[in-house]
Amino acid sequence: MKENNKRKLQRLLEYRNLSYDAMVYSQQRMDLLIISISGAGIYGILESKKIVITDVDILDENLDNLFSWGFALFVFAIIINFVSQYFSYKCHRADYRMYGDEIYVLENPKKKEEVEFEIKELDNIAASSNKITRILNVASILSLFAALILVTIIFLNV
Repeated sequence: MKENNKRKLQRLLEYRNLSYDAMVYSQQRMDLLIISISGAGIYGILESKKIVITDVDILDENLDNLFSWGFALFVFAIIINFVSQYFSYKCHRADYRMYGDEIYVLENPKKKEEVEFEIKELDNIAASSNKITRILNVASILSLFAALILVTIIFLNV
């Protein structure tokens, strides 16, 4: 194997390992924050609504709507986060497989044509999954922030 190919192979092995680490990491961090905060928000809204209903015979309709919207936004943030984690995993899995194919080609140059199409397919899957993941992450974070703003408004009006 040529020296240039050895360096390229080593770089691809490193990228493949980084993709694997990213695949694991992406399932562990931001989603934990969104799930934790949203879960606490749901609990807080339900408990607050119970207290407000107990203290006041009739819950103000606007306040009741805020409770409902806050609850829905927290739930939406959780659901969207789960979906985004699926697409994140799909992206990193495609990257991991693609780097494996590229390593195979470097080790077996005559087999390049056999895997060229698969490499392009995996690259397309990774790119589209990554784009969907970014959009869903933004939607989940915006939903979480909107819910937190609503919770703040609720507690300022109670």
